[in-house]
Formats: sequence, structure tokens, C-alpha cells
Amino acid sequence: MSFYINGIGAVSPQKSFAEALSSKPAVHYGNQLHCQEPDYTAFIDARQLRRLSRIVKLSIAASSQAVQDAAPAIIDGVIVGTGWGCIEDTVTFLEKMVENQEEALSPTAFIHSTHNTIAAQVAFQLKCKGYNTTYSHRSISFESALLDAALLLAETPAQTLLVGGVDELTNTSFSILSRFDLFKQPQELGSDSLFSLGTAGTVAGEGSVFFAVSGVRTEHSYCQVAAVQTLSFGSTDDAVEAARKMLQRHGLPAVDLLLLGNNGDSKEDKHYDSFETNFTQQGQTLKFKHLCGEYPTASAFGLGLGATLLKQNLSLGSVPQSVLFYNCSPQSHQALVLLRAC
Repeated sequence: MSFYINGIGAVSPQKSFAEALSSKPAVHYGNQLHCQEPDYTAFIDARQLRRLSRIVKLSIAASSQAVQDAAPAIIDGVIVGTGWGCIEDTVTFLEKMVENQEEALSPTAFIHSTHNTIAAQVAFQLKCKGYNTTYSHRSISFESALLDAALLLAETPAQTLLVGGVDELTNTSFSILSRFDLFKQPQELGSDSLFSLGTAGTVAGEGSVFFAVSGVRTEHSYCQVAAVQTLSFGSTDDAVEAARKMLQRHGLPAVDLLLLGNNGDSKEDKHYDSFETNFTQQGQTLKFKHLCGEYPTASAFGLGLGATLLKQNLSLGSVPQSVLFYNCSPQSHQALVLLRAC
């Protein structure tokens, strides 16, 4: 079920993955990390821009970058993972329901609020009439999309698929999530100090990361996605055992780099600490959520970071040949992704 990442596109709180891996990544202050948005007219006709929601524009920009990076002859399908979907449009629809007392509602806002709007708009923009689906499964939405891509490419390796992880941060969503004490207090909080505070809570983030993947390696390939596995309602020990078996199946005694989804929350990071200790990692260990913040599909940003490391050799010393990605969530969902250099 292995396949190759041949192109990557991203709109995130960092300008690029190369900058994120440099000695001076973008530092954000406060408890919200918003995307550094590009000039959308480079990807979308200016006449269409006003009709598209922000999350759709983020997705079209990132997916177009991935296509340009991979330079495939054709895109055969679009698969999107999103935990929150089109929140901005959902809020608009609900507000209209209240204002109009549930009468004479325009269906447009409802149509745009559905989760699969993102994949549909990306396919429409790229003129892709092939496979199109959306996964919304909390913190493993993106990994579910990756698994679907792996199954499709096992049947038809020559295809090129776009796989994306997308979620947006809005004032309404942040206000609602803040009621659950999920975020740190914003006073004098810098993203570069996220892991040194040792307090409860994290920082909210958002992002859109797309991958052009295929069962065929090309000159543009970043790395091989050797394995993807999700675990629901299991313990950290279960994830450690699954990781060991994953490495054994691929003939690896160890990995060069362990990429962890720590988010700075003292209550949640103990699970990552336990995984790292029990996995007995001998190589390097990196964290990434201080660069993008916490959101359901933040793992897509982490995967893009790992793939860029393997292609551009942007390591902290020795050149990694294998990366094991591990992410978990308070909803008891865990994910493992094994990347290998081409």
C-alpha cells in the first residue's frame, strides 16, 4: 500500500516548509495562529474570488501549488480530510436561520456549508471529473484520506491523486472552543515558547496542505509513504506496539527521525512523552505544532514537514532516510505514518 508524494502545496502560518525548518521560522504571538495567505489571483480568476469562502480559497491555492510542484499530466481524483469543514459558511447559514425565523432561507449558504464543498470546488477549479470524496473523522480525517488514496493507488498505481488536510479558524469557532479551556492565555505567549511553559492548553491553528500522490515515482518525488495506520480508543502502548510492527514489516530496526504532534498542553503532551520513551527512539526527535497550531488536520502540516526534510535534506545534522510520524488527540484517536527517502 505504499505510494509516493510527488508534489506539495500549503497555505499555513509559515510561508513555506523550508522556512519552518530553518533556524528562524515565523513566530506568532497570542493563542491563535492564522495562515499567511497568498495573492489568490495567482490561482483563481479575480471575478470568482468574491463568491468563494475563505476555506475554499485556501484549498484551491494549496492544491494548485501541489499540482504545479508535481507537474502531472492529469489529476485523477481529489480526496480531502477536514475535521471542522466550512465553519464560516455554516455560521452564516445558522445566523440567517435565526434572523429569518427559519423562513424564506436561501439554500446557497447551506450548500456551501457542507464538508464536501472543499473537494468539489478544488476539482471544479482543476477540471478534475474523477474520484472525489471527503473524510471528516475528527483528528484522523487527513489520515483517513491518506488510507483511501493508498487503496486507490494499490489498484491503479499510475494515477495521480490530490490528498488534502484543511481546516479554518474563525472568531466563532475559537470562541466556542475556548469555553472548554483548550487554549493558553494570550498574554506574552510566543509560539517559540509553546513547549517550555509546562501549562495546560495549546494554541489554535489552521491550514491547508495538499499532496499530489501516485504509485509511480517521478523526478519530482519527495519521499515514499511506506505505511499509514490509525488506532482508535487504544492506549499509547498500543501505538508503540503498532509502530514497532510497522518498522519490522519494512525491515527497519529504527528510524532516523521521530516527528511528534506535541501541542504544548501539559495534559496531552504526557502521551507523546510516553510514546517516545517506550518506543526507545535512538535518532532525532522533532515537534511541529508550534509552527502551525492545533487543529484537526494539523497532521497534514506535519507530514509536509517530514516529506520536505527527506527531499531537501533539511535536517539538524545527519540526513534522515526514514521518518516516523505520530499524532494523537483527546478523542483517543492515534495515527502513525512511516516515510522513507526515495
